[in-house]
Amino acid sequence: MEVIQFNGKTYGKENAQLYVFEELWDTFRPITRLYWNGNKFVLDDSAYKTNLFDPVYGFGSQEMKSHCKFLTETTDLECSNISSPQNFWAWCGTQTEWFHDRPCALGGCEPKDWKRYIRNTSSRPRTLRHAPSSRITRRLVGKGLKL
Repeated sequence: MEVIQFNGKTYGKENAQLYVFEELWDTFRPITRLYWNGNKFVLDDSAYKTNLFDPVYGFGSQEMKSHCKFLTETTDLECSNISSPQNFWAWCGTQTEWFHDRPCALGGCEPKDWKRYIRNTSSRPRTLRHAPSSRITRRLVGKGLKL
């Protein structure tokens, strides 16, 4: 199983199935995808969490629970860290859509707040809105051109 760390959590991928390592449960568990909901990155695991009182809650079936236990015993948790969400979604194979100037996996009903996304990912917008100041010469400034 391939293992990677993103946003403080450890994720695994085996046969196009994504897993997240839950430290409280001390095991891997399956997830459908990871997406941006407008405030933070959210795990989509609703298919595996249908009944709170089910003994296989979070796994979906007994076979998946035993497979996750096997993966936990055989997988080394030492892995590399990915800091860019775009690289993580490419590693996962998640379908992304174009969000202003970069690909992003968005939740279906969430507001698409660009400034909050930029702030939470600690990145800068890629824009050509402001011209570089080094192209203005003293000759043009003397003729009344405002900077």
